[in-house]
Amino acid sequence: MTKDEARRSVGKRVEDLSTGHTGIVQAAEDWENPETRRVAFTVFVRPEHGGTESYLSPANVRPVVIGS
Repeated sequence: MTKDEARRSVGKRVEDLSTGHTGIVQAAEDWENPETRRVAFTVFVRPEHGGTESYLSPANVRPVVIGS
């Protein structure tokens, strides 16, 4: 997923390609990791049925197409 696609995906269902889990994109923006002080474009995904939000690279996210 590109940065633009990630930004347009806010509020939509996506899949984390590294785990296969799905969730809803909460934000897609540059984020500074407080531990490393490194800035990277990050997609924030909340699990659909609760749990801990994931911080993902857009390369590890794809849209979920209903009916697939």
